[in-house]
Amino acid sequence: MTAASPPSVREAVRLRPGMYIGDTTDGSGQHHMLWEVIANVIDDHLRSGATRATVTLEGPACTVEDDGRGIPVDPDPEAPGRSLLERVMTEHHTTGTAFGDSPHVHVAPGLFGVGLCVVAALSSTCEVEVARGGRRWHVAYRRGEALGPLRDLGPTTATGTRLRFEPDAEIFAPRLPWDVAAIAARLTELAALNPGMIFELVADGARRTMCSPRGLLDLVLADAAGAEIAGEPVQLRGSLDDVDVEVVLAWTDGPARLRGFVSQFAATQGTHVAGLMRGLADAVQQVAPGDVSATRLAGADALPRGLVAAVHVALYHPRWGEPTKDRLDSPEAGQAVAAVVGAGLAERLRADPALREIVLAASRA
Repeated sequence: MTAASPPSVREAVRLRPGMYIGDTTDGSGQHHMLWEVIANVIDDHLRSGATRATVTLEGPACTVEDDGRGIPVDPDPEAPGRSLLERVMTEHHTTGTAFGDSPHVHVAPGLFGVGLCVVAALSSTCEVEVARGGRRWHVAYRRGEALGPLRDLGPTTATGTRLRFEPDAEIFAPRLPWDVAAIAARLTELAALNPGMIFELVADGARRTMCSPRGLLDLVLADAAGAEIAGEPVQLRGSLDDVDVEVVLAWTDGPARLRGFVSQFAATQGTHVAGLMRGLADAVQQVAPGDVSATRLAGADALPRGLVAAVHVALYHPRWGEPTKDRLDSPEAGQAVAAVVGAGLAERLRADPALREIVLAASRA
């Protein structure tokens, strides 16, 4: 008896799409495909490539166009006669991104990091146009199968990638419309997490631009809108044991609020948040030893009164306390946040007596 051949990537993905992009009935799966495309743009940006990405929604189709390096079109050393672009679009590959960088920066929770080949396999049509090395190239797919070879469209002075896909109605049933508000909100977050990037969203006859040159500070100021901020917000950056940390703290006369992010996606529970609380307590203990606020903060699990904050930790291979990835369980993330906040905030409080009194008063409440 001859053993059956293993299914191709295309066949495997289309047979069990939920294993790769999640739910195919509630709209989250098709949006996950968009975030997979955006993930490669962000990876390119983080390596001094893309500075702009435009997302265009036209009916069921979605187009993402960037000004980055362009997905490589060089010959694939593993398959003579095939380009690296075609490999990216049809196979899982060992490199972390479509640009050959590793590891991949994840931008969505759940079953992330599945690659552009899954986007092609689950789309009724998927077209890729690449500008790279002075030439423009094009290849198209239908449900993961190439409609022809990679074509040279001629010379160009531009660089970047344009990928247009339409989620397959055979997979996504019912076929739900794009959630424009949710996409706009997510691009706003990504702009704050990547201060050098400009995102544009073209949908419903309107063009919106998301750009946050001040990083998470812009998100915190938006969250604090309508409230009076006491003094200047505190913006802290640092790293420890390969964990990069950014924290913004603003004390207001409004309700407390926290945004948490792990490697580009939202996660408001876990060790990074616990580290923030430890860092707050440590800073207060340093500038006001024996103060009751330091004792209260040390065991607190809620933000001090009026504190509007955001914390982002970037680390590879995060560990999670729950399958849904709602709670980060990496101890090194908590240690890094506590160290950055404890040292940085204490320095700021020593230099600003007015802010110190505000922080102490909020901590006592």
